[in-house]
Amino acid sequence: MNVVLLGVMALKIESLEGALFQMLSHGVVSGALFFCVGTLYERYHIRSLKYFGGLASVYPLLAIFFLLFSMANISFPGTSSFVGEFLILTGSFQASPMVVFFASFSMILGAVYTL
Repeated sequence: MNVVLLGVMALKIESLEGALFQMLSHGVVSGALFFCVGTLYERYHIRSLKYFGGLASVYPLLAIFFLLFSMANISFPGTSSFVGEFLILTGSFQASPMVVFFASFSMILGAVYTL
């Protein structure tokens, strides 16, 4: 959501459109990730990851959805989050290229943390 704030503060058409798109995408993607985790908790009543080894063989569809929404969370190309962040960075680059460099670096660190 820091990227959304960057897009709003740049005050360019592309960055404002990207911020709106990113907010909508974040609502869908984070809701879907909470649904995936909530489904596991409702079934097993455990939050520890050490008990979920081999879960993809038992719930392959849930594993696919969890992977797809995790990729959307890190703005993988082809997802709705990528479109929003790309528009924000394009519009913000016109206002301040140095700020976009630091924002891109923080996005990479966020993707590494998610993976």
